[in-house]
Amino acid sequence: MKNVDDHINEIGLSRFIESIFPKLESINFDEIEFDSKLNSSNPIKYLTNDVNGKWYFGLGSMAMIFKSFENKQKNKILNNLLLENQIDKDSGYSIDAQNITFWNGNGFKIELTKVNDIDIIIITNANITSTDNLEFKPTDLAIDITNKADWISGFDKVYAWKSINKANKDPSKFINVPLLFEEENEDPYILIRVQTFEIGKSLIDSLIDKNGKKKSFKLISGKKEWKHLYQGYCFTIGYLTDYNSIRINSLPPKQVSIEDDKLKRGIHPLSDKINELVIGLNTPVLNPAEGGVPDGRFYATNEKASIIVSFNTDVKKAIKKYNDIVIQHNPEDKILKLKDSSLEEWLNDNPEEYVELDVENKFKLQLSKGNSLYRINLYPAAGLSGSWDFKSKNSDELNQAKSTASQQINISEDKFEIKEVKKTIINESNEKEIKKRAFVKDKVIVKKKERKFNLKEKLKLKEKLNFKNKNYDFKWLKRVLRILFVLLLIYFLFKACSDPCKGNAICYYDKGVQSEEVIEYDEAFKYYKKAIKTDRKYVEAYIAKGNLHFKLEEYEKAIKEYTKVISIDGENWLAYTLRGNANEKLGKNKYSSKFKKAMKDFDQSIEINDSNENAFTFYNRGLLKEKLEIEACVDFVYSCDREFDLGCERYNSICYPKNGEYTLTNEFGRGVFNNDSNGKIILDNSNGKRDLVVVIRRYIPGKIKGARVRAQFIRKGGIITMYNFPNGTFYTEDYYGEYWIKNLDPKNRFLRNILAKNYKSDPFNLRGGSMTYTYGGANGDMDGTEISEDDFFN
Repeated sequence: MKNVDDHINEIGLSRFIESIFPKLESINFDEIEFDSKLNSSNPIKYLTNDVNGKWYFGLGSMAMIFKSFENKQKNKILNNLLLENQIDKDSGYSIDAQNITFWNGNGFKIELTKVNDIDIIIITNANITSTDNLEFKPTDLAIDITNKADWISGFDKVYAWKSINKANKDPSKFINVPLLFEEENEDPYILIRVQTFEIGKSLIDSLIDKNGKKKSFKLISGKKEWKHLYQGYCFTIGYLTDYNSIRINSLPPKQVSIEDDKLKRGIHPLSDKINELVIGLNTPVLNPAEGGVPDGRFYATNEKASIIVSFNTDVKKAIKKYNDIVIQHNPEDKILKLKDSSLEEWLNDNPEEYVELDVENKFKLQLSKGNSLYRINLYPAAGLSGSWDFKSKNSDELNQAKSTASQQINISEDKFEIKEVKKTIINESNEKEIKKRAFVKDKVIVKKKERKFNLKEKLKLKEKLNFKNKNYDFKWLKRVLRILFVLLLIYFLFKACSDPCKGNAICYYDKGVQSEEVIEYDEAFKYYKKAIKTDRKYVEAYIAKGNLHFKLEEYEKAIKEYTKVISIDGENWLAYTLRGNANEKLGKNKYSSKFKKAMKDFDQSIEINDSNENAFTFYNRGLLKEKLEIEACVDFVYSCDREFDLGCERYNSICYPKNGEYTLTNEFGRGVFNNDSNGKIILDNSNGKRDLVVVIRRYIPGKIKGARVRAQFIRKGGIITMYNFPNGTFYTEDYYGEYWIKNLDPKNRFLRNILAKNYKSDPFNLRGGSMTYTYGGANGDMDGTEISEDDFFN
């Protein structure tokens, strides 16, 4: 953190510390001292300079509050600190055999350690650190071998571990220094010692961002010794908890040169510029050594990146990537009107033929199929022999984009008007220019003209059809008809056997489900359609078809299927919910009409069915309300009531106030504090049955209500302490209930089981020192005088 002194001078030390430790109880921030010079010049001396003295603030690898103690004093202070912050003492733990015990608090950690045989309690917030700790550091103790770590970007320098002499091989001397380890029969790896996981996580994220961003990495879970572990194209990276270190393991190169030349590794130096030019590419362009893998990665075959190639075993992924780029450069391009299944069929029937997007003055993009893999080629505008032009003619107004094909595509089911287009193409093998045929053309259907007969022809035809004067062998004709009948019977029996589901909608539906489970989506759609054709009111088939469209992010198509269900059964609450989900996916901002339609669908679903069966709709409606920036907590409560765990979790994490929170600042203000007073009030609701807001009022004899001094929230089972309480005589008003909701019609208040009480008949006097209130005792919460909710807020 830079300019700490400036921040402190601007808002004061106590407010600065409170902003870093907003949930910390038991310590008076006004009594904390900060010596910036000693903190920066001699941290060890600073930690131990005032045994049994004051609390001090420090800033090193993280923000901290600390105090040094004699052995007899530390246990008392530690126990009180843990108690008032509701931390179980038995929850303490150690890491990597360090002489430190940790306890996790609410936004902070408490640490007990020894420095020079002096006990120190340190309270840290690891999320607050100086920018210096978020940078990689140089060292004079090792040799720079950055060129050997060409498989990763993001370092100014990388150092050889084996170049460090024995006396200096202490990891603590190399904090934030990238050290390269090269061991026999093992791929090289980089180790970076850091001071905290939070610093390590930030550095890992910065390296991922410089090596293709997170969409190019896969999160790996289930490895206990690792945290924040990712695998990319060239390396894996994560935090090793036992060593307080980032470890980066190089993955083996995917290609080697036939001529034994070393192929370049890592990300191509032109990758970022190419991504800026080819909008929709959204993936790093790798160097040759990382290519040749059929997982959709893009790699350049040479230094100029004049040929960039991607191979894929999955045709759907290849088509999607091609279309992602096309739509960014020409949303009206005819290729986008073609069904994916039609383009897939054409590619499979025409190996080595291709479709091409030509963005004038920018680039050419080709999609094709070889013997077994689907391929995307990306070239500069001038083709194989050209270079990328990142400076001139990059305005969209100057760059016309359209698709053509190397061979005509005739797809009868995709009917739209396409004009004949002639383009030149670049052949990768010989660079010859050839003419292209039309990209897509309607299938031509030639109708036969009706034949007109003249009178003479009619008479001849009548004569041929005159059976009366002919001597036909009808016995022979009957035998032929019998044979034809038998053959037709066999044909229809065979056809019936070949389609065991014929006439059975449920059978088709089940086959569709089975196909979807094995990711044969085209087959699944085919069976769902057959189920619907067999039974036009089979709502389960419509819903399954809609859900598959939803899975494929085809939300408009999904909406059509759900709407068909609603037209068949207007009381189908599930269809309303599913249509609401699809509409929500199409919403762009809080003013979107799609969001309004989604809200209407959720409301209708809940009106039809508000039972436990429909709990998830309350939850979904709550999430939508959050996007619309309106009160959502009530819906999370309703979903929780109906045993939907995500609703309970959402309420607890987003809506449920923390102990000590000032939940009525809009109504009562933040309260009165006297920084010169040591007075405090401890409010113990550990045995209470409900949450409550405690209001402390000044006591004035008679019937006049005194001014409010504090109003703070306490969870059931919680304990809070009100610090810096002014001197005087006071009494409490308590507001009990369940499920606190902000701005609930219209005040902040409880949703259920509400009770307000006045304790004016039992005033107390406070002149420094402390007093304790305990709730939920033998008499429950029934002491005091019950008052109305309106009286509590007045």
